Amino acid sequence: MNTAYSPWLVSPNAAPESAAEILSYLIDFAVLAPSSHNTQPWQFRVNGDALEVYADQARRLPVADPTDRQLYISLGAALENIERAAAAIGKSAVVRYVLDGDLAARVTVQTGAYGVADARTAMIARRSTRLPFALDPLAGPLVDGITAAGRGGTAVHLLQERPEVEAVARINADASGRALSDPVFRMELVKWVRNNWTKQPDGMPGFVQNIPGPVSLLAPVIMRKVNIGPDQAKKDYALFAA
Repeated sequence: MNTAYSPWLVSPNAAPESAAEILSYLIDFAVLAPSSHNTQPWQFRVNGDALEVYADQARRLPVADPTDRQLYISLGAALENIERAAAAIGKSAVVRYVLDGDLAARVTVQTGAYGVADARTAMIARRSTRLPFALDPLAGPLVDGITAAGRGGTAVHLLQERPEVEAVARINADASGRALSDPVFRMELVKWVRNNWTKQPDGMPGFVQNIPGPVSLLAPVIMRKVNIGPDQAKKDYALFAA
């Protein structure tokens, strides 16, 4: 396997002991977090007994994300993975938000109780996909578990009624069509589009959008020269509405 994908080889059953081993182990899970365009806009630095989390300015999306909102949501996802991985080994990750230049947060680890649910296997298995989802309705216990997952002042709301789903699908399709009709947006997006045989660990390979291998090689050229907004809006509506 390409060593660029080595984070996915982290063991969900490991039990690191020393402080250095624990921080390294938490970083392995942090980098598995989702991020906009799979830019992975983070850097980590071990400073004594603390793990510092930095925003990587070289991976900003100034067109798609001019206020860095999505960038910091991505950092939040990495911090969530750190907290979950720490809880799985009987530790408590204490996060202190800093926002000093590129430094976003500082994490220290304390002895704590084991988490209610060990999420390490799920974090390793997680993938982002833009393929259609199954039409089977969610089972009741799963719905209850999802809606009860909100914490820290957040809430989870499931879109299940058809009028509600279709209304959000129209909003999503309109936004997608407008963005992809903008050649400046497409030029930025192309920087993160990968072919199906990529060895790069970041960005979006064609297969996550069901693009055949040969076409994935041409995708950057097509996106630069062709206004794909209207066609993609129709596809996104159908995908979301399903």
